[in-house]
Amino acid sequence: KLSGKQVAILGRQEVGKSTLLYMLRDNRLPDNTTRTTDPIPGGEFEMDLGSRRRARFCVPKDLPGHAAPTWKLWEEAFNGADVVFYLFRSDKLVDDEVGETTLVKEHLNMLVEWDSAVATRKSRRVLLIGTWADQSELYGADPAGYIERVKDLPVLQAPSVKLRANVLSGSLASNGDAKKLIKAMKGYL
Repeated sequence: KLSGKQVAILGRQEVGKSTLLYMLRDNRLPDNTTRTTDPIPGGEFEMDLGSRRRARFCVPKDLPGHAAPTWKLWEEAFNGADVVFYLFRSDKLVDDEVGETTLVKEHLNMLVEWDSAVATRKSRRVLLIGTWADQSELYGADPAGYIERVKDLPVLQAPSVKLRANVLSGSLASNGDAKKLIKAMKGYL
């Protein structure tokens, strides 16, 4: 049963963590976005998961995405979460940008390490969510093909298996795009 579960939203700076939280909580995109430099209160949201299932979730903190100083915060959030949303720039991974690929690999290796720690081991659902798909020409021409390509990216393969994670991709550029991505997320919860 998912109702009342805690969610951790993780990912690098400017990937859409706060935007996703805002959309989940308020059912619309924020009027403007700002960089989260320190943890701020998160919020609660409900999701209709179909088959007459409605679940309430709590995101205790909206976490920053910059590097090493926040990893301890990420680890605490990950270990306390029943559901983890890890966001990454899918457009940059599809374009094989080395810096982005290296960063995602580093992040996912940390998540795998935390997940395998005996003291904090728990059954949690993990979604690896590619954002910024709208920035890719491939997504505009063939959204389904783009999503499959993201799922098949080598940097995501081993971690998704080890974390028992589902991989999906979309955009948070408009309310319509964000609602499509959230609908896809619901399918995995």
